Amino acid sequence: MKRLLILIAVAMFTISCADRTTENTDDVIIENDQMKLVISGDGHTKSLICKASKTECLVQGKNVPVSTIIEPRPYQNEVKLAYPNKRTTFKANSVRKEGDKLVIGYELIPWEATVAVKINPDYLAFTLESFNLTEDYGIAMTEPPISEMWFLRLPVRNLGHWGDWLNVIWDDKVAVNILAADPQTNADSEEADGYRILQAGVDEKVKLTGVTAALIACPKDQLLDKIAVVEEDYKLPNGVASRRHELYNASYYWTSNVTPANVDEHIKYARMGGFRLMNIYYPA
Repeated sequence: MKRLLILIAVAMFTISCADRTTENTDDVIIENDQMKLVISGDGHTKSLICKASKTECLVQGKNVPVSTIIEPRPYQNEVKLAYPNKRTTFKANSVRKEGDKLVIGYELIPWEATVAVKINPDYLAFTLESFNLTEDYGIAMTEPPISEMWFLRLPVRNLGHWGDWLNVIWDDKVAVNILAADPQTNADSEEADGYRILQAGVDEKVKLTGVTAALIACPKDQLLDKIAVVEEDYKLPNGVASRRHELYNASYYWTSNVTPANVDEHIKYARMGGFRLMNIYYPA
């Protein structure tokens, strides 16, 4: 009996130690009514839970950085001398939360990005606000030497369905969507083995800061409702309302050979088909 109690105590101690090793006080946790997003302190996206179904949406064990910066070439002297002088991607290696903002650091380069977080009951919004130089480059530069950047990257498990127009992955239970909240945001994805990286970013040829992306993770049948809220909040075109309009599936009567002699016949056929519009091609 005494031996059994000792074994139980050892097992409990082992489990307790294991639990402590999995906990990380550096993790950044962002959540609303719909989801819980966890980003590790070393810059990786760890978890995205859809609360309604308790579904883990992210692939595990891939250590995908939450953000990357692309420079046309390395600019800092030590990096430029040690690495090829070519277009280079630098991965996030630190994330910390300061109030309602994320501060993201990157490997090798002395830049930090500040991303504001807005927590809405229906979505999480991420706005790239600024770049901050953490140490002197040793050369005069008036702006960040950044050509492109992804400020939000999520390695979402393959859930069975992929919609490239809305940048959404879904199955019968859950939908995960990264949506551009303004015209300057680049919302896109990158296919990988068993998962797809949904991401939002910027391009210096368009706009480097002041751009926003919305993250939605919710039951599949609520996705359009959540997108409609984003469209309303950010004054986007009413895509959801258009999709749900009774005329969404309406078609039109097309012709390229209408003449004064047969126009009445074309109108007759258009009315018979229930068409609301006639499209007359220019050769007519």
